[in-house]
Amino acid sequence: MVVAASLQHSTIQLFIAKLPGNKFVNGILFGVAESTAMVFSNLLLLYLDDMVALRIVFVAGIASYIVLILFHEEDSPFVVHSAIITLIGSIGSWLNINLLILELRVPAKNVASV
Repeated sequence: MVVAASLQHSTIQLFIAKLPGNKFVNGILFGVAESTAMVFSNLLLLYLDDMVALRIVFVAGIASYIVLILFHEEDSPFVVHSAIITLIGSIGSWLNINLLILELRVPAKNVASV
């Protein structure tokens, strides 16, 4: 799962020019979303179990993917920008939560095999 989240994160960063909207605005949205991901994943992990937080973040990512597929920036730029922030925030949170789960649940000598 860590590899899948890292691959999605890197792919979306590489295709920032292909996302709807201005590249500069999308870059700013990426930075805001990364910062939001740290805070959001921290809040989720403070109040919820790690697997519940992972599922919430995963569902948020799927919902934002669907919104990006269905809406175009010409029709509703606010919805598209919100979906980009939610998507990058959920993938960043997914990475943070995956690393915590890997650290807490997998013994140190078995991390490479996982």
